[in-house]
Amino acid sequence: MSYTISNNLVCTLLLTALATSSVAAESAKPARDPIARQATAADINRAFELLEQEVLAEELAAKKSTHQTQSTRMYSAESSENAGAETELVAQHMERIRNLIASNWIGQSNTRTTTPVIIHMRLAPNGRVITSAISQSSGDRPFDYSVVQAVEKTERFQDLQQLPASVFERNFRDLNLLLRHEDLSH
Repeated sequence: MSYTISNNLVCTLLLTALATSSVAAESAKPARDPIARQATAADINRAFELLEQEVLAEELAAKKSTHQTQSTRMYSAESSENAGAETELVAQHMERIRNLIASNWIGQSNTRTTTPVIIHMRLAPNGRVITSAISQSSGDRPFDYSVVQAVEKTERFQDLQQLPASVFERNFRDLNLLLRHEDLSH
């Protein structure tokens, strides 16, 4: 479509150039002046070259825009798929971490706190717990202490070493894990 419009534009410009040059040539010089005709032919050739470059530039820009749009759509779809897969992978590993801590938890059956504890863990890529500490208390000191004891007893979350390094760094290097009494008492 752009090419057809440009061809129509070329024809219009050429007719205008011819009409203008013949009027100018007739008024300035005798009718058959070869210098006036050469200038007109050079102007027409230059107009053709400029319009041809403009048409090519428009076509190239349209192709680039289409390619960029398609690339953006493909990248966006891949990113969404990757983000969805990573979210699922993280959720699976978080559940495994909770289960391992729960398997090592020795809690008092009379402790029924409803407020969760948030424990901060710094983990190594092989899943080893480097440090752990309460970052937000449940308000029940014995429960908080029992969670710290369960993490220390777990020592290592071996499944984490199977994760891609980038996933581990984004999601597990510095982990704040929220735990409720019901998460730990099976």
